[in-house]
Amino acid sequence: EGCGRRFANSSDRKKHTLVHTTDKPYVCKYVSCEKSYTHP
Repeated sequence: EGCGRRFANSSDRKKHTLVHTTDKPYVCKYVSCEKSYTHP
C-alpha cells in the first residue's frame, strides 16, 4: 500500500501520506484567510 517511498521516522511518513489524499489539516493562521494545505 502507498507509493513505496521510505522514511527514517513515522512522522515523516504520516506527513507524506497527505500527498496521496484530499486531506488538508494545516489551516492558514491569518484571521481572514480560510485556506488549508497538505503541508505546514
